[in-house]
Parts: sequence; C-alpha cells; structure tokens
Amino acid sequence: MRSIRRQLTREILLAVLLLLCAAAAVFYFVMRDAAIEQFDATLRARALAINALADDADDNLRTEAAEHIMLAIEGRHAQHFFQITDAATGAQILRSRSLPPDATLPFRDAAMSRPAYWNLTLPNGKSGRAVSFSTPQGASRASAGAPQTGARTLRITLASDREDLDETLHDSLWLFAALGLILIVATIILVPRVLRRGMSPLRKLSADAARIDADTLSTRFPLAELPLELRPIAERLNELLARLEASFERERRFSSDLAHELRTPIAELRSAAECALKWPDTRQPQTDRDTLEIARQMERIVTNLLALARGEKRGEKGQLAIDAAPVALAPLLAEVWRPLAPRAARRALSISLPAPDCDTRCLADATMLRPILANLCANAAEYTTAGGTFNVGIQTHAQHAQHAAAADTVSIIFTNDTNTLTPDDMPKLFDRFWRKDASRTDTAAHSGLGLPLARALAQAMGWTLTARLAQAEHSPARLILTLTGPLAKTPNS
Repeated sequence: MRSIRRQLTREILLAVLLLLCAAAAVFYFVMRDAAIEQFDATLRARALAINALADDADDNLRTEAAEHIMLAIEGRHAQHFFQITDAATGAQILRSRSLPPDATLPFRDAAMSRPAYWNLTLPNGKSGRAVSFSTPQGASRASAGAPQTGARTLRITLASDREDLDETLHDSLWLFAALGLILIVATIILVPRVLRRGMSPLRKLSADAARIDADTLSTRFPLAELPLELRPIAERLNELLARLEASFERERRFSSDLAHELRTPIAELRSAAECALKWPDTRQPQTDRDTLEIARQMERIVTNLLALARGEKRGEKGQLAIDAAPVALAPLLAEVWRPLAPRAARRALSISLPAPDCDTRCLADATMLRPILANLCANAAEYTTAGGTFNVGIQTHAQHAQHAAAADTVSIIFTNDTNTLTPDDMPKLFDRFWRKDASRTDTAAHSGLGLPLARALAQAMGWTLTARLAQAEHSPARLILTLTGPLAKTPNS
C-alpha cells in the first residue's frame, strides 16, 4: 500500500543526501585548490629567492646559499631540487646538489609574472610539484634600482616534494567523508522523526474521522487547530458531515412519519377484524366497505412511495422511460380538476382555471404529467383557506437570440390563499410525509406524499417544480407553486 510518509521520507532523504554530497564535494575541491595555490605561492617565492642568487658571481657559493635558503625554509628533511640554465646555450648556471648528475628538471616556458606550475615525479621517485619561468639575468637588481649588466635569459625550475600537501589533502578527504557519514546517519534518523511529527495533525484528523458514526454526525472538525494545508480538507469533511446529518435526519423523520401514517389504518383493520370475530352475527355491510377503504388507503400510500422512489431514481440514474409528446394543458387541467370540484365547492373556494380555448401545449409524458397536476390541484383543494381563491395560470417564455439553441419554456403557476404556512415552512414543503400539525387530522385523504411525488416526477421528466410564499400587509399569504418545462409548438404556429 502506498504511504505518503514513506514516499516523502525517501524523497527528502535522497534530496538531502545529494545536497550534502554536492556541498562536501564543492567544499573539498575549493579547499584543495586553496591548498595547492598556497603551495604554488611558496614554490614561486623560493624560485624568486634562488633567482636573486643567480645575479651574483658564478661560483659554488651561490649553490650553497640557495640550498641554505631551501633548508632554512623547509627543514633538514625536505626534498627539493632546482636548476638554472642559460636559455640560449642550455648551460647550467645553478644546480641543487640533491639533483643526480645525470638528471635534469623539465622546463615549461612562462614569464616570471605568470610562472608555470605542474605535477611531476621527482628524481628520487616521489611525487612533487614544480614551478618554472624565464627571466633576464639581472632582473632582480633592475627591480631594486640597480643597472642591468647582462643580456642572458635564465630558465629557472624548482621542484619540491608534495608529500605534506598530499597528506593534508588525504586527511581532509577522510575528514569530509567522516563528517558526511555522520550527517547522513543523522539525516536518516532525524528526517523520519521530523516527518512523523509534522504529519501528526493528519493522523489526528484521521483518528477523529474514525470516531464518527451514525450517532455522532453532529461532530465537526475544529478548523482553528489544524494547519493551513489541512483546513480545506476539514472544511469539505464538515460540509459532508452536515449533508449526511441532514440526510439521516430526513430518513429518521421519514421512518417516524411512515409509522405514523400506517399506524392508524393498521389499527382500524385490527379493530374491524376483532369485531367481526367477536360478533359475527351483527356484522354490517358497512364494515366491509370500511375495511376496503382502509386497504385502498394503505395501497395509495405504498403506491405513492413506489412512484416517489422511482421518480427519484429516474432523476439520478435515468431508470424511467420518458415518452415526451405535445400535451394540451387547458383540457388536461380541466380534466384533473373535475373530480376535485365538489370538494372545492363545499369549502367555498373561488376557482380560476385557464380558458378552454387556450391552445398552449407542453412537451411532456402525459402519464407522468397527469399525476403531477392532480397532486398540485388536490393540495390546493384541500389546504386553500376556506372561502379563499385558487388560480391556475399558464405563461410562456421565449428564449433570447443568444440562447437560440435552448427550447422555449412554459410555466404552470398554481396560486392559493393560505393562513397556515410561514416562510420557515418552505424548505420542508417537499419533504416526504411533512404536513402542518393542524392538517394531520385527515390522514385518510392525504398522506403528505403529494408534493414530494410531484417534484420527483417533474425532475424525472426534466421539469422543475418550485415553491414560494408571497405575503402582503393587507391581503392573505399566497402559496405559489411553479411547474416549468419545455414548450411544444401549437398547430397554428
């Protein structure tokens, strides 16, 4: 299983180790170049001192003085070789006594201001480093203000044993290697610990999430205690928990409401059955009719629940087949309202429906549009304030030129007076089994599934159903339900 901490540990360790190695290499080479440069500067100073002796009388005293200078600078056990030759004739002017008779030192032509330096094998077989340059004889006296007396050009080569230099560089290399190894081990030990400590808020967030279950959905992650990088994740988790809490609460309310809706008809069925068994001779025909009506009521509840589930499933995954065709709205509304008219008349409602000659058509599945309109009309017939008004209007909406690809739409607007609803009730209006407490008396006729079923079927067809409450100071509140879908062309268009 992939681990972010292990991956970060590997990548950080690799990056740190590469940086350490690169830094150690750079530092070592810089120090090596500085040591070699200092060694070369010492070689040049010795060569210049020997060159000064070449300007004196040509005898053995100069050689002894030069070797005395070398011994004074380096010590008795230092290995050094030098020679000075005439550039024109190749004759040796000065030569160190440590240089074998048959051996000569190589020469690389360079000016005294910029001598040539190189590594070589000394006559004694050891590693050494040499410096050489050409200079006119008497140059040292000329630089001191004395007149130049000769015209010869001297070639000076000085080679010294670099054993001390190599030992210093070797010791430095091992020192850097040891320090590097210590840093590598320290890095391998510290980086995982630092990462483990740095990722502790993530582990805490995971542990807090693991403790959340169906009974603790009200838990929220504290954002102030989390690092900035984890706050967006915690915010999304809090939003998810809020949605889950609301969903669980709806399901709990649904279960409670369903039990409430079924408890009464089940109790009535039980009572009718007990009476029929206890007094079979006094059984009346009305008892059978009541039993049949109770069974029909329960059947309506189950049928509406199934239709609601299918409609919601269609809205999510497209499980219902939609057969869209032009549907004339005015005749369908009149047909749907006809069985509800007696109920509206008993409640003295003032009804306004679209005129019969209205030829507005919508594009819908008639078998799904009918129960939607029936539920909306039944809701108005039942819950409109007694003596109030109920209006059904039709409005068409043409799309603008910039939206030519979109179809024109039609809205069916249901408006009825209400003295029970408040703005706080609007978010609950389409919840299953939700009704105002004052309306729960007539459970045989209404189960609180009409509006949720209407919205689910509308969404399954690709329509929208919205609700709002209009309130004015000197007029009753009005519930406005708007059903909107695509407009179909009329025969005359």
